[in-house]
Amino acid sequence: IIRRYKNALKRFTKFGSMKKAFAKINVDRNTIGRTAIIAELAITYPDTFKELLPTDEVNEKISEFAERCRRANNRSKEKKWTAPTNNA
Repeated sequence: IIRRYKNALKRFTKFGSMKKAFAKINVDRNTIGRTAIIAELAITYPDTFKELLPTDEVNEKISEFAERCRRANNRSKEKKWTAPTNNA
């Protein structure tokens, strides 16, 4: 999922269109849309992403994992925004 997301972004910079990028890597835009949060969390908050990875062989649907990533991403953003700044 992460490799596909990065590949789509690379193709987008080359072709200037997400539609063309998705066609080039032969993936539907809805597939990227539904799973993008997984790649975004892995890139922006790698420690949080690693915590979410299943430790045992749990059969979890991609959609369920994406939802867990979405919730974790929101919590990580909230922590970042509400963290006190040291401007003194």
